[in-house]
Amino acid sequence: MSIDTPTPAAKTKPTVKWLLFGTTGILITLLLTNPSQTAHFTAIQEARKARFPAALPEAYIMLSLTLEYHNYGIFSTVTGASGTWSLGYLGRVQTTDAIRGF
Repeated sequence: MSIDTPTPAAKTKPTVKWLLFGTTGILITLLLTNPSQTAHFTAIQEARKARFPAALPEAYIMLSLTLEYHNYGIFSTVTGASGTWSLGYLGRVQTTDAIRGF
């Protein structure tokens, strides 16, 4: 082996650096685009109106008192008695089938 030939460890350093850089970039993007509690409750209310148009607004207000918002930094959820109602990531909020009738 000649002195000019790089060692295998030296070849992997740039790969590890770029992998760390990419992972950090993804985490920062997820942190900055995590939906707020208001976005979750708005999405749940819109889904409720689409599924149960005859439900009373007062019932939703009473139900929203039992819902819990959980912020995990890179994503967030809202849970109720019947399970996870919504999942938020990358600025989006998706409601689940756990939303039950009133």
